[in-house]
Order: sequence, then structure tokens, then C-alpha cells
Amino acid sequence: MSLSDSLQESFGLAVLEAMACGLPVIASDWDGYRELVVDGETGFLVPTWWGQCDAPFNLIALAGSWETEHFYLAQCVALDWEKLGNALQTLLADSELRREMGHQGRLKAEAYDWQNIVSRYEQLWQEGTRFLFNPVTPASNFAVPQFFETFRHYPSHILQEDTQVMLTSLGVALSEGKEWLLFYDELRFVLDEGLLELFKDALSESPCSFGTLLRRIRTYRPDCPRLWVEYHILWLAKQGFVALRQRSER
Repeated sequence: MSLSDSLQESFGLAVLEAMACGLPVIASDWDGYRELVVDGETGFLVPTWWGQCDAPFNLIALAGSWETEHFYLAQCVALDWEKLGNALQTLLADSELRREMGHQGRLKAEAYDWQNIVSRYEQLWQEGTRFLFNPVTPASNFAVPQFFETFRHYPSHILQEDTQVMLTSLGVALSEGKEWLLFYDELRFVLDEGLLELFKDALSESPCSFGTLLRRIRTYRPDCPRLWVEYHILWLAKQGFVALRQRSER
């Protein structure tokens, strides 16, 4: 199982190694992972969510190390925990499915044998003169990274106005004071505990659309930027307190 949430993960060597060993793989539906794992055939892909809340971390990237902004950005990449649980239960209950998926994964991994990879590199070199690169426009700004615009194709889904937000059983327990919010000390610089508390009231009538949730939050905090509401709801989804669904999935 490999549930990547990092922008630096663009292939998945560990996933390929597991497939080469004949193992079924559960992986996040994330950039290169989805090119390695065939959902339902060599394993299962767990849907991921992200949102356009990268602006503060684009600026952090100018002053800090790459690990810093990648850490903060990963905290707003959420998984579909229900579908992860379903995938695990399916594999645990069906030994024949595990064997068949492992076999299919082994066959797919063989395509990445070095002899095949080297020959493809050679082909690329021979065809190199055919590649055309888009010219840099005067509007391009390379001084400040634009993580979301650059990597928005990585997740399965982007948080939208009509995305449905609902409390999970863990979220209900949190709202009733039976669970607690725990987070890394480093997140105290970006997570607003007061804003997190507001979500308990804002989600009292769950499910609701993200647009509705945003309006409810702004009745308490009128000046709260949308990106911070996005960041916090995605972090809550990452921790399993809320679930996100496309409108068609209701």
C-alpha cells in the first residue's frame, strides 16, 4: 500500500517493486501512481482531493527549503478513506483476487525491465529533434512558484463550490467532544484552531456543498479568505473527520 500525497512523487518506484514481486497494490490516485496501477486489475486506486489553497506556500518556497512547502501542501491533500477501507476489505476477503491482481501486476512490471526502458530512451534521443517546446510568454512568472496551477492534474478531484462535504462517524464524535484534533506542532503556524472549531457548527447540517459551508463560515468570520477555508476543510478530510464527494456521487 502506498498512499502518496507529495508533489515530489511523480512515478512510484516502491509501487513498481511491489508489482514486480507479484503483489496487488493499493495506491493513491495521484499522478504517476495512476499510470502504474490499473484500478480493479492490478490493485486499487484511492481517490484524492486537492484545492487551490497554495498561495501562502508559493511565497514560503522563496525563503525556505523545498521540504517545508511540500510538507504544508501535503497537509491539504485528502484521501477517500471510505474507498480505502473498501479496497482493503475486498483484498482481505478474496485470496483468488489477490493472486490474480498480483499476477497481472507482475506482467505490467515486466514492461519496465531496463532493456525495455533503455531502448525507449534511445528512441526518444533519435526523435529528439521533433520535439517542439512552447515559447515562454512575457506573462510567465518564474520568480514565484505556482504549485496548484502546475500540479492540478495530480489529484483525482479538485474541491469545488458544489463538492459535497459531510461529517464522518469520526467527525460526529469530534463534534460531540468524544474525539480531539491532533496535529504536528509545525501546523500551528497555519492551522487556525478557532476556525476549526467553527466547522463543528457549520457542518451541523451535513451534508452540504462546499459553497454553502463557505458562506456559513463567513457569517462568523466575514474576512476569512476562501483559500484558508479550503485548506482547513481539506485537512479535516485528510484526518478522516469529513468526507468529500462529487455532486454526482450523492
